[in-house]
Amino acid sequence: MPVADARAHTDVMRPPRTQHLPARWVDGAVAVVITGVGLVETWAAPGPAAATGLMVVLVGAALWWRRSQPLPLLLIVLAAAVVLPALGAEPFPLYLTLAMFVAAYSVAAYAPLIMAVAGQVVAIAVLWYLTLTHGGSPQDAGLFGIFWVVLWVLGRLVRRLREREMQLHRTSQELATRRAEFAQVVIFAERARIARELHDVVAHSVNVMLVQAGGARSVVDRGGPVPRDALLAIESTGRRALDELDRLLGILRRPDDGAPGLDPPPQLDGLPDLAAAMSKAGLHTEVIVDGEPRHLSEMLQLSAYRIVQEALTNALRHRKVAGPATVLVRYGDTGLDIEIRDRGQGLIEQQRQGRGQVGMRERVALFGGTINMGPTNGGEYLVRATLPSPPSTP
Repeated sequence: MPVADARAHTDVMRPPRTQHLPARWVDGAVAVVITGVGLVETWAAPGPAAATGLMVVLVGAALWWRRSQPLPLLLIVLAAAVVLPALGAEPFPLYLTLAMFVAAYSVAAYAPLIMAVAGQVVAIAVLWYLTLTHGGSPQDAGLFGIFWVVLWVLGRLVRRLREREMQLHRTSQELATRRAEFAQVVIFAERARIARELHDVVAHSVNVMLVQAGGARSVVDRGGPVPRDALLAIESTGRRALDELDRLLGILRRPDDGAPGLDPPPQLDGLPDLAAAMSKAGLHTEVIVDGEPRHLSEMLQLSAYRIVQEALTNALRHRKVAGPATVLVRYGDTGLDIEIRDRGQGLIEQQRQGRGQVGMRERVALFGGTINMGPTNGGEYLVRATLPSPPSTP
């Protein structure tokens, strides 16, 4: 990835104040130190101080922009190495040697590969030529070239690590976005399924009302009295249907014309059959009822049944050794409390908040209830849900 694109991406991901100012300070400090060394050397060494001092300032300014302009820095440093001997100054003063090493690293770390390799070849050729033509030995040229190559390789490694870090950062951002999108899809799918189940419940109530109303109309058409029982049944069924419709309005989604029909929704009286099925599957399950069973809406019973079903399924799926499970259904004055305790041994994998747990939370939220799930100090896994049930006319 080009360096400019990498920095642009980083600019988006990180605040400018924390990303750029420290790097600018580091570059400024390097430029100031090397410029200071160069000015001291220029003042103490023979030769035209004005020309060599101007060269020092030019090299220091280029060092300030070494990250964004690494190739111009290299060219300026090489030009200084060629011009200084022509002005009568030393060919390789300390400040210029330091600037060369910084340029070697900067080109490798911040320039594209082709430009970095080309700059590397040109720089080594120029520096070897200058070393050999100004009294240096082949060993000096070779040693200088080794330092240059080491710094260049170090710069490429740092660049690779930086690119990998940015790639990991982008990947983590994409995964976070996909997780959020997946969670929304799961929620929408679960609510759509709940809406279809509610539709069946409401449709059943409406059909009952239609049958009762049709029978009452037939009696009235024959001149008989209005049947009171039929009117009471219509009123009671209508109230229950209105309660379910109120809950349905909160989770309506786009119509699913191709949705298959659902079987009659299970109720709390089906928990013993569910426990028997789970026991046959390997999870010994006991159902305990506390309190006097009372009338609850079909949707609330369906939600309670599904919560128990999902909790028992998780207990069977996530344990290495499936232990006994207890389902406690407690009837209260204001609603229903459910506790599912799993006493199995060993987790096959850590339970994640998948479709099942999302569905349990959504079902509880429909009634304004609460749900808590997680391991206990005694090694059990506990799911506790409270489903309020507003009073309705029987």
